[in-house]
Order: sequence, then C-alpha cells, then structure tokens
Amino acid sequence: FFFNDTATTEIYTEQIVGSVRCVQETVLKLQQGEYVAPEKIEGVYVRHKVISEAFIYGDSFQSHLVGIFVPDSKKLIQFAEENGFQGTLEELCQNQEFKTVLKKELDTFAKKEKLYGFEMARHFKLEPASFQNNDLYTPCLLYTSDA
Repeated sequence: FFFNDTATTEIYTEQIVGSVRCVQETVLKLQQGEYVAPEKIEGVYVRHKVISEAFIYGDSFQSHLVGIFVPDSKKLIQFAEENGFQGTLEELCQNQEFKTVLKKELDTFAKKEKLYGFEMARHFKLEPASFQNNDLYTPCLLYTSDA
C-alpha cells in the first residue's frame, strides 16, 4: 500500500457469511504522507472516561485528522462541573469554551497513550446521540459509508 496514492487504502477485509466474524482495517494517507490507522486512534479515544464512541476521518488533502465523539452523558456532565461548566448534554456539546477545555484533556490523554501529533484529532464535534441510534453501523458494527 505504500505505492498507492489513494486517500484511503483498504488493507484487509474479511466477511464470513453466517457468522459474526467481520474484519476490516483501513489506512488513511494524510497530506504530508503520513499513514494513520483510524481504528487504532478511535480505540485510544474511547478509552478516555468521557468518550463512549469515536469516529476519526482524514484524507490526503488535509494535514490533520478530525473526529466525531459521542460522550458518556453522565461522565461528560461530571467532567464539565469539575471544570466550572454547567448545562445539559446538548448545551455542553455546543459550548466552544467547554470543547477547548475537553480538547486539552483529550490531547494530554492521547500523548499519554503514545499517539503522535498527526494521529490526534485537531478538530472534533461532540455528538450527543449514539451512532447506533442513528443507523450508522453495518451488521458487522462497521461505520456505513453513506453516513
């Protein structure tokens, strides 16, 4: 895949009909030529106490990644109160000052988890509704491409 210039390279896909086993691994190439595995990065972010679901996106026209994070509502509100913010889940997800504080927390966490700078989501959206509630998963629990 090192000689493939497409933004997304599918390395391995396996689907077995009649069973629960579905494996898919993708690698994204960023503008500066770095290859990143979004599943690995998503796995790091969901280990943070506030994030319950994560989606990471990047392409060869941008030098950074972006993310959509679904927070754990109780833990997000608790984190907000610990940092001097009040509001409902929906209000906190839209509050830019709060998102700045959360980004610093997530960046610190990502560094502790040994992510490189280009593997961290530079920008993100907090989505209060679960991906599962919005039919954004395939039967193998992979993200749908038309989302």
